[in-house]
This record gives sequence, structure tokens and C-alpha cells, in this order.
Amino acid sequence: MAIGRLSVCTGAKGKASAHAQYIAREGKYEKDPEIEKLEHTESGNMPKWAESDPNFFWQMADEYERKNGSTYREHVITLPRELNEAQRLALVQDWIEQEIGDKFAYQFAIHTPKAMDGKEQPHCHLMFSERTIDGIERDPAQYFKRYNSKNPERGGAKKANTGIPPADRRADLSAQRERWEQTCNKHLELANSDARISMKSLKAQGIEREPVNFSMIEINKPSIRQTYMDHLNATTAFKQAKIDSLTINIIDELSAIKISEKHSEQAATAANGASDAINGSIRAIEDSQYLIDLRVPSNAWADKKTQLFSRVLDDSKQRIDGSKQLAADADQAITRADQAINKRLAQQSLSVIVERTPFDLLGIQMRSIVRRSDFGRVETSLSGDIAIGGIIGRIITAANNGYKIDLREGNNEHLAGNKTAQGIKGFMLKNLSSSSVRYDYSNLSIEKFTDKYELRCDLNDLQKLNEINPPEPVAAPKSTNHQPSAATIEPQSTNNYDFYL
Repeated sequence: MAIGRLSVCTGAKGKASAHAQYIAREGKYEKDPEIEKLEHTESGNMPKWAESDPNFFWQMADEYERKNGSTYREHVITLPRELNEAQRLALVQDWIEQEIGDKFAYQFAIHTPKAMDGKEQPHCHLMFSERTIDGIERDPAQYFKRYNSKNPERGGAKKANTGIPPADRRADLSAQRERWEQTCNKHLELANSDARISMKSLKAQGIEREPVNFSMIEINKPSIRQTYMDHLNATTAFKQAKIDSLTINIIDELSAIKISEKHSEQAATAANGASDAINGSIRAIEDSQYLIDLRVPSNAWADKKTQLFSRVLDDSKQRIDGSKQLAADADQAITRADQAINKRLAQQSLSVIVERTPFDLLGIQMRSIVRRSDFGRVETSLSGDIAIGGIIGRIITAANNGYKIDLREGNNEHLAGNKTAQGIKGFMLKNLSSSSVRYDYSNLSIEKFTDKYELRCDLNDLQKLNEINPPEPVAAPKSTNHQPSAATIEPQSTNNYDFYL
């Protein structure tokens, strides 16, 4: 399960400008070495007087919004680790287009600090004014005034959050969270990730435990921080052990290489051990939370609980270390299997490539140009780039029988720099009028074709061609000697144009 939370909060008067500087790393936050990494920031829908300086918009909101009024709303969004930098920016921009559109002025920033486990912890701060854009130009002082329903041009921009009952607000927030889940999961799917997020409660997801929540003050206490770190380590060990176990099973099913039952048992044991470690860490975290909630006055009892807490943690650490070693044994076996599989796949791939025909592998393009006849008629059915094949024979036959057709080399940039391809192309252009050469080009394997005509056949060149021009499901033409049909080419009255390559 990926992480992708959405929290919504409101900014009080006097706080907007400072918060905008914080998320955009401006002012006093610009060179703060302790501050988390700024990955991206931008703004949109700003009034003309703030287009070049978004922070000026928030300064004016702080100055002119009514006393005790809100200056902005903010979405604090935890972005999935499974998305890379470009993919999470696309996710945020999609969310803004969906939820903000052209209704509100906004500014956002993506931060990427390091989490406790040393990995990225990307999240987004999206600030937006709830004053609706209505096309009326207002200066800063008027923009943030009270809305005038009778004469909108005399008052401020209307706030979208006015007059909404609390129950409707809660329903709107719930619906918005569902939309975030759908949008985020859509982008995870586009990124070919199997991970998904859920905005449902643990109970609704069928998870039998209470949520464990810590404030930043609590999480920075050494005992709680260490507990949480052990929980993260146990989770990582468990996931890796499960992956190792599944990979071994898949390799066994493919019969690519036989992994011993010992390694399979080790991976399963690693998974079970890590699972137990996770459960122990969760229990320890819950014990720690219990101490915090009770605010225990008795130091002696607190010390006793702390000792119990430490024993649980030590047990978790031992299980994690054991599962790591077992998973490492399985990983070595998997590495050996991967090497054997890759070698076999490379051999199979090469055997498939050399069996492809030159027609299929190279795709040499020719340009057919049909010129205007004496009667002002233009034939277009054969114009454009075409691959050497059966139709080339028809064009040559038509040209020799008085049709007005020019044939020359087309766009073959995909063959540039490939010596094997260049040699075959040069040979074909010289022998294009030979029906037997054209037949071999379309029907023999490239290995047999180059051997028959003593042409270069470098395996590395063939692999590059295979990557550029992968196999098509449609088979190559089997014959190159069909006569042109009357519906395709019509005879011309004169023979004033040359056929040339």
C-alpha cells in the first residue's frame, strides 16, 4: 500500500506571506541548511498586480482581509514514493487542474526531505485563496473587501466558503479525499506501479489495529524515535523477504534454474521472522503511546514499562537481523538464477533475430513519386514512402510498361551508422530490378541472405536493428511478382519521364 495522504487546513490573517515564503524557500528560508529540499514551485491564476510576485498577493491578503478572516486554504499532500520527480509533478498539476482550475489564485511547492528510513518523503503544499475569480479587475485593497452581491464591481471577490453548513463542509471534504484517492491511483497505474493508496480508515480496510499517531515533539523523543525506526526496519525486512520468496517460486515455476528447497525455506522463514518483528514493534509503539497518554506520575512504574519496552525492541532487532541474513542467502541464489536466465534469454533472442527476414528487420524505405500526365491527371495511389517488397516489383513493371513513375531512396535514417544495414541497403539499391534478389530479401532469413550474397552480418548490428525495428505481427510479403492491378495504376499516354534510382 502506497502512502498518499491529503490534509486540509486554513491560514489565519497575518500568516499567509510567511507561509508562502516557507513553502517556496524565499526570504529567510532561502539558504537555511536545515530546511528540506525544494523540488518544484509555481503559481497560477494570480491577479495582474501579483503575476510577477506571487508573495505580494499573500502580503495583500494579510493586510486587507478582515480581522479574524482566513487568508488561504492549504492542501498538504503526501506523495507516493513510487512516483519519480516528473510523475509526482504531473500528479500535482492534474490535481490542481481538477480542484482549482481557473477559480482561485494558488501557489504550490513540492518538498522532498529524507524520511527516518533514509528514503525520500515527497509532499506538496498547495496554498490557494478562496476568493473566486470573476473577471472583474480589482486593486489589492478592493480584492479582499467584503463581496457586494448587488454591485460585484464595487466589492471584493466573493469567497467560495461562505454560507456552507458544517455538515456540508464535512461531506465536501470526504468527497474531495475520495477524488484524491482516485487521481493518485490513476497516476500510479500510469507509472506501471502496482501500489495504490486508500483514504479509508484502518477499520474500513479490515485492518485490526488502532492507528498510531505521534506529534513531531513526541516522535523526536529518543525512545519513541528508536521504536519507530525499528518498526520501519522490520517492515522493510518483511517486504524484502516476501519478494525474495516470491521470486524464488517464480523461478522454480519457469524451470530456468532449480533453487534448492533450503533457500525456499530460508526465504519463508525470513518472511515469518520479519512479520513477527513488525508485530512486536507495533506492540512496542502502542506501549509507548499508552505511556504518553496516561502521563504516568510514578517513575518506578514508568521505568518498569520502559524495561519491558526495551525487551520487545531487542527481540524485534534479533528477528530483523535473522531475517536479513536469511533473505541475503535467498538473494544470492536469486542472483545466480537471474544470471542464468539472462544468458538463456540473450541466446534465445539472438536466435530469433537471425531468423527474421531482411525485409522485416531493416524496413528499407523507397519513395514513389507519380508525375502529372499530359492530360493534367495526377495518380496518387503509390505516392509516399513504401518498404521494399512486393509492391516494388509492381512499380518497376509499371515503369517499364510506360507508366510515369519516379522511384528513389526514401527516409532511411533509422539505418544510419549500422554497417550491416548500410551494406544490405546498398546491395538492394543496385539489384532492385532483380526479382530473385527481391524474393530472397523478403523470404530468406537475414543470416541466410547475407551468407548467400556474401554480405556483412554483424550480430551487434542485428541486435540494434531489432531494437529500432521490432517484429510486427503482420507477415512479410511472400511474392514479389504480382502484376499491377488496373485499379491501382492506370496507363499514361506518353513516356516522357525516366524511371531512376
